[in-house]
Amino acid sequence: MVGVGGIGSGIDFSPLIDGFVAAERAPISALEARKTGANRQKSTLATLVGRLKTLETKAKALDEARKLSLRAATSSNSDSVKAEVSSTATDGRYVIDVQRLASAQSNASRVLADRGAGALGVGTVSIAVGAEAAVEFSYDGTTSLDDLALAINTSSLGAQASVINDGQGFRLLVTGKETGAANSIQFTTVSGDAVGLEDNLLVSAQDAELRINGLQVTRASNESTDIIEGVKLEFRATSAPSSPVIVQVSADTAGVQTRLQELVDAYNDVVKLVRSELGKGAESRAGSLFGDSSAQALQRRLSGIVSEGFNHNGQTQSLASVGLKVAQGGVLTVDSAGLSRALQADPSQINSLLVGDGVSSLTARFKSVVADYTTLGTGILVSKQAGIDSRIKSYDKQIEQIDGRALRLAERLRRTFASLDQSLAQLNSQSSYLATLSRTSNF
Repeated sequence: MVGVGGIGSGIDFSPLIDGFVAAERAPISALEARKTGANRQKSTLATLVGRLKTLETKAKALDEARKLSLRAATSSNSDSVKAEVSSTATDGRYVIDVQRLASAQSNASRVLADRGAGALGVGTVSIAVGAEAAVEFSYDGTTSLDDLALAINTSSLGAQASVINDGQGFRLLVTGKETGAANSIQFTTVSGDAVGLEDNLLVSAQDAELRINGLQVTRASNESTDIIEGVKLEFRATSAPSSPVIVQVSADTAGVQTRLQELVDAYNDVVKLVRSELGKGAESRAGSLFGDSSAQALQRRLSGIVSEGFNHNGQTQSLASVGLKVAQGGVLTVDSAGLSRALQADPSQINSLLVGDGVSSLTARFKSVVADYTTLGTGILVSKQAGIDSRIKSYDKQIEQIDGRALRLAERLRRTFASLDQSLAQLNSQSSYLATLSRTSNF
């Protein structure tokens, strides 16, 4: 409010000035309303992009075959045998008796009072691991125990060395890098003072021995992926003959349903948001994306993906065939019974749906949609967000310009009416003077 008191004229011009300024600022209300709508739309788009990105994340997690296991393995004693499955595993029950674990050979030198230079004396030792060629190591009065350990560790030998203080003195400990009888180590004193490694065997190189469903099996390692197709076994401890470990491989219905549900939830979050913001809610309030062609196109595309089938063994299958159903409002639901039946009848159906050829699978099509709408610089929604940002800046600039014009108008009016007030004051003064003169004269 710009005050012009009308001291000289007795007229208060402030309401008149305020009216002119308010008229000048009138367009701001409409611009503020547009800005509010744009910010609301911008917020919705940001939420939508975020939900699409979540859908992409869930789709990627399922679209990698190595992460999609339709089978699960359970072990009755994971402290003895740990089991993991891949997508190639088949149902089975395996009784495993771990009789012996695989080990790497370990030898120690004679006890030495000192680990420093000359402690070993003068000589040469030959070390051979498995079928590898022997490697000779020489030492003399300048060679410490640590020097010999370093020489072994930096060689091509399939063994590693360290210096140990066992309480009686210092020893050179040499251990094979690989387990298994084929990786046994041979020590030979070629000349001079003996290190003593050949005389102190601590652990023998030996294979793991186990019995699986009555079959005797040996392996050089305590981990194996070739005993049972699609199953990785890790042998951790021997088992008592009377208490063998039971490994059960079966359909992982619960696991698959959990992963599918995560994908479905992410999809439904997108669908619900688009549907809500495209339509009219309570009290006929239009959604922030009401009438938006890009959002409508996204809605149609998502609907098309879930209504179309997927290719399996040359035939088109519906989502319902693997327990995925389209409910009211376009959302997806997971039918546990239907999914379980599909896994039991033909587990490869799930892989065809989720992985397929990487182009026409459900997850691949979801990823394609997300890329089209959210890719930085080219994504439809990202570009729309940039356009909204430009509009908001334009509204702010227009509001700033109108406010500036209104302030300048108020200042001009203040000066104009102040001048008018002075002029009226002068007229009033002259009028009073003439009236007084008239009363005192003989006119």
